Amino acid sequence: MPDHQKVLYRTEGGRGSAQLTVLPRIPRGTLGIAVLCDGPGRILVHLGGIASFATVCGTGTSPGVYNEIALGSAKRSVALSVTGSSHNEWALTVGWTSVIAPPS
Repeated sequence: MPDHQKVLYRTEGGRGSAQLTVLPRIPRGTLGIAVLCDGPGRILVHLGGIASFATVCGTGTSPGVYNEIALGSAKRSVALSVTGSSHNEWALTVGWTSVIAPPS
């Protein structure tokens, strides 16, 4: 997670599927989502109506995945969840910054 981002949510040691939290309000800006996953297959990360994406898991060698999503307006009541098998262990961090920068 880049240093300039404020952490909105962080968890580690997750396993399988989980309803994690509801973020009450995310201001306009850029969301950063960092995911690490260990085990076979993949997990799906769901950010309410904003986005969903798959992360391929590894066996201790996966560098993880980092995604950024630009939000042109504030979002309310964003449910954060993960879908995966009981063989997947994962960690996830959601960060935010007010800066909206074009992709590099």
